[in-house]
Amino acid sequence: MKISLFVPHNNFLEELEGELTKLGHEVLKNKCTGGSDVILITSSSVLHAGHEVRRDFPNIPLITYNWDWYDHLDKTTGYWPQWIDLMRMSFEVWSASEITAKKCEKDTDIKSPHWMYAYILPDEWKGEVTDGGYIMQASRDDAYKRFAWFKEAACENNIPHKAYHPNQNIRPDYINAIQNCSFLCVCSEEESLGTLSAMEASFNAKPVLISDFEGAKETWEDDVWYFKKDSLDDLKAKMKWLWDNKDTKEVKEKAKRAQKKVQERFLPQHFAKLIDERLKKIL
Repeated sequence: MKISLFVPHNNFLEELEGELTKLGHEVLKNKCTGGSDVILITSSSVLHAGHEVRRDFPNIPLITYNWDWYDHLDKTTGYWPQWIDLMRMSFEVWSASEITAKKCEKDTDIKSPHWMYAYILPDEWKGEVTDGGYIMQASRDDAYKRFAWFKEAACENNIPHKAYHPNQNIRPDYINAIQNCSFLCVCSEEESLGTLSAMEASFNAKPVLISDFEGAKETWEDDVWYFKKDSLDDLKAKMKWLWDNKDTKEVKEKAKRAQKKVQERFLPQHFAKLIDERLKKIL
């Protein structure tokens, strides 16, 4: 199958070109010809390219992948109206998780019958893994990520901690910090899935303490530690408990289960295989 694959530049989604090629597809990265069998728009970051290719090749099935659908965001502003229009014009919409698909359909009536969780890049994680005696949270410094909660809970519990943001730290430093932390925190109000940082930490057998939003529970089930998403006090209590018990068999076994889940479900080849299977079913 000839796939026109539109991905953001310098993004982990670029890995799909090679993985889909291994599965026997001809992949045109960020371009389309009249001979393409399908167009995959993998992110709202390539929204404008999506509209252009839809205009130029209206008869080629176009599939959009929707990563996010948050209750707290106003979908009538910014890029959202254009993104929603592109999803409405799509042959099919895929989602990052079942809860993302359900929330989007509830607000727009756009159905998303297929969802695929994210993946990490395992070849990045070759360094030594140790316990450096600190905890961390890593993501964009957006309000809904609640870094203030993370810092307050860590300070009140006298736990050494680090906060990492992609636009302020280089990738090798982030990788080193993950591989040497005691455990990872995700204090977000909501996310579409269990977050990439949690997948990366779990790949390194690091325990994860995460808010019990729907995407986390869908992704991780009982393989991570949860706190009540609306309770700072519960975050403080669970953080203290996990810090005091991080070396116990119970905590280590749960981290190993999460690691196994990443190894079996959240790598590039798994994502590409789901694309391959879905395309063969619908085209």
